[in-house]
Amino acid sequence: MDRFKESRVLEAEHIYLTQELHLIRAYNVRYSSLLEDISLHVLFIRDTLNPALDDLPPSDRILNREIMQREAGHLLTHIKKLGAELNRQDERLKNLKELTESRFVRRMTEATLRDSEGEFLGGCTMNLI
Repeated sequence: MDRFKESRVLEAEHIYLTQELHLIRAYNVRYSSLLEDISLHVLFIRDTLNPALDDLPPSDRILNREIMQREAGHLLTHIKKLGAELNRQDERLKNLKELTESRFVRRMTEATLRDSEGEFLGGCTMNLI
């Protein structure tokens, strides 16, 4: 009976950790999607001329365009860095999930071996005398 409880605890622990890891993964997927959306918005703003600037002299429009290009480039660079950091975190999450899975499998195997040893030895009687 005690071994059965131990198995249940291991399963419950595993399920809780697995749920937590999947939740973190869902957040990472959402974050990745947001980064892509922000990147598209920055590209749109960079590539679309502002009609309010049509009344400015050409030199001011050119200056404004250069500033917009530069700042949009900075934003896109930072977005790429955030994406790279997200990829690193995602790899760490995958490694953690694999570690959790392997520990769970090892514990379950050990519990199964203990259970089967107990059943095997409990059913055998040896007369050495």
